[in-house]
Order: sequence, then structure tokens, then C-alpha cells
Amino acid sequence: MNQNSRVFVIVDFNACQTTTHHLNYVTTYAKFLQSTGSIVKLILPKQLPFNISELNLYDVRRVLKSRSYRLNRSRIGFDRIYLFVLRRFNIGESLFITFIEQKIEDHFIKKAYRHITDVLNENKNSVLFFPSIDLIALRFLDYSFSREKIKSNIFLRLNALEHFITNNANSNILTRVLEGNKKIILGVETSKISSYLRETGIYSGEIFWAPLPYIRRYPKPTSEIIFGFLGGAKKRKGFDELPFWIETISQRVINAKFLIQQSPYHWPSYQDTLKMLGELENVVLLPEKLSNEDFFHYISLCDFNIAPYSRESYKWGGSSIFYYASDFLIPTLTYKHLPFSDEIIQFKCGLFLEDVRSGFKATIFENISRTELEKGLINYNESRNQANKKFLAPATDF
Repeated sequence: MNQNSRVFVIVDFNACQTTTHHLNYVTTYAKFLQSTGSIVKLILPKQLPFNISELNLYDVRRVLKSRSYRLNRSRIGFDRIYLFVLRRFNIGESLFITFIEQKIEDHFIKKAYRHITDVLNENKNSVLFFPSIDLIALRFLDYSFSREKIKSNIFLRLNALEHFITNNANSNILTRVLEGNKKIILGVETSKISSYLRETGIYSGEIFWAPLPYIRRYPKPTSEIIFGFLGGAKKRKGFDELPFWIETISQRVINAKFLIQQSPYHWPSYQDTLKMLGELENVVLLPEKLSNEDFFHYISLCDFNIAPYSRESYKWGGSSIFYYASDFLIPTLTYKHLPFSDEIIQFKCGLFLEDVRSGFKATIFENISRTELEKGLINYNESRNQANKKFLAPATDF
């Protein structure tokens, strides 16, 4: 290993969640950076299980805690007692509870600061990298900059804006962290995020396109034509539209089969849609929670990824499943005018259906072969990695 290689200290406060993509983003970037000759250290949640084989390849420090997401396993110690007291005395939302919650998170951030600065000081070539920025990461950075002890570059990858721009306090933190800070090197998932930051004046420095890097994955072809709707289902991901999509696709694709992952979170129309899907012979309903191994196994079986996402809800970010499917050279079937639709158009690596309300006017499977789609995906994957090399170049030996 080159003694002058940069050490990427990858930080994620919420990578203990199986219902989000935080941990997969961490391991994807860790693989990508290791493949370039960089050294990788991971600073992750304390509650992260020890039986995740992918993490055995890295120097992992399990030290972080967050109240932004519920933990996957039972709380212990103070956290568990705290929750018991709230339930026992029926204490709901109040200024007092908000104050206590804030103080607890402040405590977590101060402890994280001590751990992270210690790890950075282990090597003079260390830089910080947040592959998925969320509110507690921003609050950590806000605290860190007030202390002025972190001297290294800090790479931030912003993959969503909804949680920051819908709340003035959150928006103020985002502005405070980004505005005029020369230590920050900023990457964004989509051009829409970049445009918003420019138009609002939040960030005036260089902004890099930073999609999730390509990691080679191997499909497992079957004799069937399989369409996948994977990742925890949500209303805004178009779950309620799936019966219409399945009906339309089945009319045009003989022997089509559909793998549909269920949702751990229900909304009013969820059970009705689930019942409709359960009555279809060509639909296989998958559990609401899948292990990482099973999740990628089911993706590997697919010929197409379907993503009927809401245009209103998905205004800013990309799609994790779109990236993973692209790794397998699996085209995505979706709507136009989503943030990642521009990439499908540019690289000709997917297909569009018109909105359900228009009766799926014929843009499905028109005038492009599977070979051409796979060629587009190969070009798209190469472009993803070149973009990340450019984004991370100030701290690498590319």
C-alpha cells in the first residue's frame, strides 16, 4: 500500500437500518475507493451487528448513535429506560420532550466528534467522507466547524433535499454548513439538486455529479422474463399503481413474472393493493424485509426493474434501485420527468411508460433492443465511475 495514499474515513450515523440504503452506500463507496488504491476506515453506528460479512474487509469503528432512525435491535441501557418512562406515563410530544431529545442528540454528536477526530489524527492523509448526508450528519458538521479542529477536506454527497428544505431550521443548518466553506467538496446525485443549491444561493462552490459508483454484479438469467419491484414498498414509489403496470406489461410480454417486495409501513390503500397483487398468478410477493444477500439475489434474477415513482414526491434525488439494477445491466422501466430520467434518456439505458391516467400510451419496448439497452448501461456505469473519480480527485491518486 502506498504510504502516501489518502485515507478515506467514511461516516454514516444511520447505517444500522435495514429499511434504508445507508449501509449499502457505505460499502459501495468503500469497495470503489479500495479499488483505486485508497485506504478506507468506516465509522458506523454502535448498534450495527457484527455478522455482516462485507464489513470484514475494512477497519470498522462501531461508535456512533443517532435518534433519527429507530434501531434494528432492542435498545439497551439508558435508551430503553427512557422509552419505558415515556410509555409508562403517556408522555407525548411537548417542548420538554423536544428539549430532552435535543440534549440527547447533542451528547451523541459530541461523542462522535471525539471519536472521529481521533481517527483522523491516526494518519496525516485522512479525509472525511459522508456518502449520504442526513440531518444528524449536518448537525455534526455544524458542531465540528464551530470547534475548528478538523483540518482535512470533507467530502459530502447530497442525495436528497426534502428533509432539509421543508423545515426552516433544517434549511438553516444546511446553509450554515455549505455556505462559503472551503473545506467542503460537494457531490450531488442529480442536476436538480445542483440547480436548487445554485438558485437559492446556498452553495457557490464547484458542485460535482456523484451518482452511486458502479460495482460489478452478476445477473442470474432464468427462462422467465422477470420484472422486479424491490426495496421496501412505499406509496410514493407507486406501489398502488402496480396492478395497472402488471396488467399492461402482461398484455405485451408473454410469460412475464413479477417479484414484488412488500412494505413494513402501511398506508390506507396498501392492504387493498396487496390483496389485488396476491390474486395475480404471475406475481410473487416477497417479504417486507430482506437480508442484504436476499435483496441482491432477487435483483439478480430480474430482466427489468420497474419504478413507477411519484413525480411529486421524487423531485430531487436519484433511485438506489436504479443504481443497483444498472450494476447488473438490468434496464429500468419508469416515468419521464423524474430526477434520474435524464440519465436514462442520455445513455439510452431504460424505458418509459406514460402515466397510468393516460392509459400507457405506447412508449413501452419501442424500437430498441435488449442489446442496445445493455450497451447503454455499460456506458452509464462507466460514466458513473468517471464522475466519482472527478468528485474525489482532490483527495486521491487517480
